[in-house]
Amino acid sequence: MKSDRLKEIGVAAKPYGYRGSLLVRLTATPPKSIEKMKSLFLLIEGRAVPFILESVESRGDKTVIVSFRWYDSIEKVAGFAGCKVMAETKSVSRPEIPDHELIEGFTVVDEDGNNRGEIISVTVAEHQWLAAVKSNTGTTFLLPVHEDLIVNLDSDNKTITMIIPDGIEDI
Repeated sequence: MKSDRLKEIGVAAKPYGYRGSLLVRLTATPPKSIEKMKSLFLLIEGRAVPFILESVESRGDKTVIVSFRWYDSIEKVAGFAGCKVMAETKSVSRPEIPDHELIEGFTVVDEDGNNRGEIISVTVAEHQWLAAVKSNTGTTFLLPVHEDLIVNLDSDNKTITMIIPDGIEDI
């Protein structure tokens, strides 16, 4: 995600409860506007990493409790305490994802323009698309295909530019 499209809105203060929620102290954005967002970004080791919001609960005008999809325990979010929380500043026009079979054979490119491999198959698992990507090193990894992670979809050149979470190729 390009930094000019992100704005710092607060800090992840600490885990909240035992189900993987985070207490976020806001510095710039009212809680009501966060309730309308689909995702937030946490600044982890200098990179803005996207997280899909499951729920947002206001706790006054400077605090919210957020839950992220796939993060359902205190252990999974404990390391996020102290991370800057960011949101997109502009409304970004995201391409609509075609039927999952139509992106098979597409080249996956990261935000820096690096070719990360080719999509060899796509499956739908619990309302989430997972693309099996054969990397340039010959390994295969699963990549979630979600509109919040897609930067550009070029059907003519059969490329899909995506935000690729660090370490996903090692899973």
